[in-house]
Amino acid sequence: MAIWNLGSVATEIHTLVTVPAGISGAPLLRIVDRRRVYCEDFLNSTIGSNSIETKYHDPLIKFGIADVLDYTEDDSSSQDSEYALGEFKVKKSSPSSEAIALWEDKGIKALKELRGRYHNYQSW
Repeated sequence: MAIWNLGSVATEIHTLVTVPAGISGAPLLRIVDRRRVYCEDFLNSTIGSNSIETKYHDPLIKFGIADVLDYTEDDSSSQDSEYALGEFKVKKSSPSSEAIALWEDKGIKALKELRGRYHNYQSW
């Protein structure tokens, strides 16, 4: 993996999950940018929007997936629905809150791994 920009992160999210048309494009870039700022604040470091280092790819992708799933769940067009052709039926359902929380937790875990472990030493 090389140095990415916001579009590279959005493209990777697009390849991993089904992104609804209403979120694809500029809205997805804004989602990724908001999460980039969140990561900056969490890590107290600077992550450029045009030069995202490899170590930041994983948390940004995981947070982006969580947000896409969250927006998909909120989208009225993606609510549970059933399609039928004769006796063949397919039920489409929106992502669960558990799946969203799982990806959010994965993102937090990835950020904590970047921050490293802190050790408290007591002086005598």
